[in-house]
Amino acid sequence: VEDGQLSGYLYVIIGGEIVDSITQRVEGSVIYQWLMWGLLAGLLLTLLITLSALALATGPLRRLARDVRRFQQQGFDKDEDLQLSHWDPDSKNEICQLGHAFESMAEQLTEQYQKVKSLDELRRELISHVSHDLRTPLASLLGYLETWQIKQQDLDPKQSEELIQIAHKNAKKISKLVEQLFELAHLDSGDVQIHYESVP
Repeated sequence: VEDGQLSGYLYVIIGGEIVDSITQRVEGSVIYQWLMWGLLAGLLLTLLITLSALALATGPLRRLARDVRRFQQQGFDKDEDLQLSHWDPDSKNEICQLGHAFESMAEQLTEQYQKVKSLDELRRELISHVSHDLRTPLASLLGYLETWQIKQQDLDPKQSEELIQIAHKNAKKISKLVEQLFELAHLDSGDVQIHYESVP
């Protein structure tokens, strides 16, 4: 529009016939199709390589997580062996080093638990034996002392002395057993120094 009068039109052609024909020729050409398939194959290959690299990088971490879960579920009190992955102790990979440390820790914990369990069973057995060993002389001691106490007036000095001697003998047995228990407790405390010496 010039001076209020329409003098002409301006046409902007975005996709003209020439562009359309060139596009149709390119889309229909074999090179274009091969190029598109090549691009698609390249994208798929890149995706596969990326996924493989991720799986390779996170594999040890997944293996360690599986070991931790298995150890957590199985615990110490199971009869079956603890089946953990074997980790290379000389590996430079931090996760492999962590896995090896976890494997060693799990083995040590299992061994210590078994030791504590067997010690506890031995301790229970020891208490059972000690109580039995103490009960016999103690019952004898009490029996002879009660007999002496009840029949003291009717016994002659020789019989009275005999009862006292038997009671004294049983009291010595009890004293010896108690001393042995104290010695065992002292040995069990771990404060004992071992002195080695040659013997024939």
